Amino acid sequence: MNKFEYEKDFFDIVDDEVFLIEYYPEFKGEPTAKLIGDKWREIFNYSEYREYISDIFSKIKPVFIGLESDQLPDGVSDMLIIRMNALTTVAYDYQQFYLTLLEEYGSKPLNELGIDALIDRTYFELMNAYVESFQNTLLNMEIVEPFSLFYKDLKNFFEDFQVAKTSEQVNEKIYLIQESLSDFIDSLDETDIDLDPEEIALANVFLKFATYIETIIYYLIVVHETLQDKAEKNAGLVNDELKLYILERDERIQMVETMNSHIVKN
Repeated sequence: MNKFEYEKDFFDIVDDEVFLIEYYPEFKGEPTAKLIGDKWREIFNYSEYREYISDIFSKIKPVFIGLESDQLPDGVSDMLIIRMNALTTVAYDYQQFYLTLLEEYGSKPLNELGIDALIDRTYFELMNAYVESFQNTLLNMEIVEPFSLFYKDLKNFFEDFQVAKTSEQVNEKIYLIQESLSDFIDSLDETDIDLDPEEIALANVFLKFATYIETIIYYLIVVHETLQDKAEKNAGLVNDELKLYILERDERIQMVETMNSHIVKN
């Protein structure tokens, strides 16, 4: 069995995310944030940690929408579990896809720039597998009227992704899907949605699904940008193309480090 050479990179990505969750102002003091951090330091292995988080994720039923008479939970705890489940799922799946491809090749293939060609290939093949799974789930969901337009947009996004020809076109679709999902989720706080009681459960199932796939795609982009950036730097290449997701993430990490200067990260 080939060794996965990006183990340390993946460990660092998960470790950074745990740090953000524990000490980001919005989450600091949240019991679930502390639990996530404590359990991570106890296990300190993202593959084993995934099993712990996945078990919790399978049991949560986040409430995004309720009756006007209901006092809705703030949802922070569930969102943190969704985030960590998405990240550890991506880490595990990427490793499995990469090692399967490596076994097919027999040795690590290099592209024309001398960079590991499996970084890109794993990214695109895993994303294609995710989109196919998301699309199948979406087509079998019952959608309530307020979300019918976005449902159609999401369905079209997935179809466009699958017919894209070049890697540039595919990548463009990936970023577009993620940004659209993120904007949709952010807009919910400012949208007045009036539903019948029987529709509320359906709405919350769809919103959990939308939130989950948004985080899955986001973290797969982060993983790809991280590995690609490191590979280019190791090869002595100067790439002026900004990797916006890891740039924004690094800025958040630096901000939280500054705000919590008494905390020493591993």
